[in-house]
Amino acid sequence: LSQVTSNPYRFESVIFNNGAADQYNTTMHIDVETSGSSVWTGSSSPMTIYTNTNDTLATTINFTPTSTGGYYFNFCASSDSFPTTDTIGRYTIVTDTVYAVDYDWTSNGSNAGGGFFLGRSACGQVLGNAFDMYAQDEVTSISFHVNDQSVAGADVKVELYEIDATVTPYAPVYLGESDDYELTQSDIGSWVTLKLDNPINVYSSTTYIAAVRGYA
Repeated sequence: LSQVTSNPYRFESVIFNNGAADQYNTTMHIDVETSGSSVWTGSSSPMTIYTNTNDTLATTINFTPTSTGGYYFNFCASSDSFPTTDTIGRYTIVTDTVYAVDYDWTSNGSNAGGGFFLGRSACGQVLGNAFDMYAQDEVTSISFHVNDQSVAGADVKVELYEIDATVTPYAPVYLGESDDYELTQSDIGSWVTLKLDNPINVYSSTTYIAAVRGYA
């Protein structure tokens, strides 16, 4: 919630006119719902979209959630000669302390995407996700999903890095880590959260990498 308060949702759509007539006053509309009730509406500035062309429309104001929970975003468009298009829906979750960039709404890994190997016979690897910070905060742990092809007894740990944007290619700067952790059988196909050895302050306008290290 602290991050989205400092960086509210901004909505955009690419609208394509594949009809035979130009569409005047074409406008994108957004309706935000939570717990079955509409809590916010927004729209873009109207514009003309000529036949067989497209353009990107964006809301004129941004949406700032005031509480945690799930939010549904419903997109549609209209013009002078067309009352409304079909609605496209998107979903997001605002939490109190978890900052996530995955789509695993059910927390079972089914929507988390494919896995990546962290340990091989010849080498180990460090893999992570980038998180842009919009408000100062404190990182205390990192969570990751263990693919069902993983093996109990493998050792891993989590690490936090800062991206130094002044260096090309970007060079990650090590900030801290957890103790080594041995995967258990109950971890396979599940989420695991590892506590960092020490809490780490993170700052706005900075990108960080939440990473997991595997061993050869």
